[in-house]
Amino acid sequence: MIAVSWYAFNITQEFFDPLYPGIKYEIGEGLYIGWSSAIMALCGGSCLLFSCGLCSPEEKKSHLQNVRSYSCQPQSRHMVQTASTTSHVPSSEYRLNAYV
Repeated sequence: MIAVSWYAFNITQEFFDPLYPGIKYEIGEGLYIGWSSAIMALCGGSCLLFSCGLCSPEEKKSHLQNVRSYSCQPQSRHMVQTASTTSHVPSSEYRLNAYV
């Protein structure tokens, strides 16, 4: 938003300057798109900020503990499929989950 506003300021200064010898530009669609995208980004960020702030501190701690305990658990053995378990299966007995 700062860059778009700065560019718009420069355009308007050059447009109304009678001593400016260069080409005078007008504010165009790109500036309006830049301003609208900046406003939508600010609205989205404020929605995210307010939605994160609605939880109580106890809920935040329990959620953080759940995330930590989930990420530190090792994978179970039945979920891990190694090459040795699929390599001795005849080609006529391949199943769809062997490719995944």
